[in-house]
Amino acid sequence: MMTTQNTQSFQNEILTVREAAKYLRVSRVTIWRWCKLGVIPASQVGRSWRIRRDDLIQVLDDTKVDAI
Repeated sequence: MMTTQNTQSFQNEILTVREAAKYLRVSRVTIWRWCKLGVIPASQVGRSWRIRRDDLIQVLDDTKVDAI
């Protein structure tokens, strides 16, 4: 069972482009492009991008299409 603290640390987890791509089941190029376009809030550290897991979840929620 996840505690509140475990849930919060899971949501605030920092992901690499590879991890974010695996999480969303899209290509690394797609994640990289979305970072560059600002679709996903991300921070660039040198040449690498870092993405918070809760930001990915928020992007999914914001782009959700309601059923008819």
